[in-house]
Amino acid sequence: MIDTLIIAISNKCNGSCIGCPFKRGDQNSVLKPKIVEKIISIIGRFRETIIACPNSLGRISENIVSIVSETSEKTILLSRIENSKDILKYPRILNKIDELLLLVWDVRVLGNRKQILRTLLSHGFDRVAIWIIIGGEIKDRYKVLYAVRFCRTLGLKVIVGEPPFTTALTVDPLKVVAHIEKAEIGLYYGNLYGYRAMTAFVEEYPITLLSKPFGDECRILYIDPQGRVSKCPIVGDGIPVEKLTIETLRKIIYSRCMLRHTKVQFIPIVNISFKESNTGVEIPSDVLVLLEVVDQLKSLKAACEALGLAYSTYVEKIKEIEKGLGVRLLYSTKGGRSRGKTLLTTTAKHILRAYRNLLENINRHIYVEKNNIFNIYI
Repeated sequence: MIDTLIIAISNKCNGSCIGCPFKRGDQNSVLKPKIVEKIISIIGRFRETIIACPNSLGRISENIVSIVSETSEKTILLSRIENSKDILKYPRILNKIDELLLLVWDVRVLGNRKQILRTLLSHGFDRVAIWIIIGGEIKDRYKVLYAVRFCRTLGLKVIVGEPPFTTALTVDPLKVVAHIEKAEIGLYYGNLYGYRAMTAFVEEYPITLLSKPFGDECRILYIDPQGRVSKCPIVGDGIPVEKLTIETLRKIIYSRCMLRHTKVQFIPIVNISFKESNTGVEIPSDVLVLLEVVDQLKSLKAACEALGLAYSTYVEKIKEIEKGLGVRLLYSTKGGRSRGKTLLTTTAKHILRAYRNLLENINRHIYVEKNNIFNIYI
């Protein structure tokens, strides 16, 4: 039995996921259900099937979900959390899947989607998992802690891993979680979504960590929107369904895993710092990230703990920056409902807004409009 079947219904998407493997080729390609039926008749059964990131749901998606749900032990709908409202419109699809797996790049989006997630739960669909995507950044630990505290309130499953099915980034979530205070790390228990999976406990809440599989463990099969079959989404052109046989399938399934060592991909990583033009005072990237987390947690100490930064060191750093600028960046409240909280001043909020806008524009230019990924084959 094949471990994981991945099906991409369409390569059209309005998302901006780094290293997305599903956008190749003609941007209007849509997988035909009859192609899925034919391929499945040759392949047989699977342990899990992932329907990957349909740009919009509809009759075609419903037909494909119906086909695979009859031959797969577990059917998973993978989607960006931004599309969760659209998913609510198709209860028949929800009834036929075993899990809704939502990708989250920015944990701040979770709060904006809380009511939608509550609606899913109130309709009896409680098989929701949140995949927190980490990128090897200083704020990865904060993202994990934020997700755990949010998902605990709704009883949602937490997954932590790099962007799915890409070589654009290789991030070991174990290294991220191991630096969180009082986190407990378990053992690898098997494969999940085509990755090696292990359990960890953060603040006594169970989460799943995903890391790239070893070459001899990889048993993935991928159907692209053109109906071609390949080892996995990162492989180039697959074999058309017309040329598919049991022999060619065996060669694909037992071929070397492309997630490891066949090529190295480099992507630009941008760290933003601000320098005040008159005084020359610089606000480095780590302090800007810290301000962003303080804005969320309302506590400088908690923000430092979430990012793994030394509290006393960054108190002095911020004081030095404030002295150079001649304005405060943080202040503590002493009374009222906000008593004991650390908040951003108006100046700091303007700085943070400029930082977020600039970071969003840079990411869009690098990863979406220009697709600046550099391949080196080895």
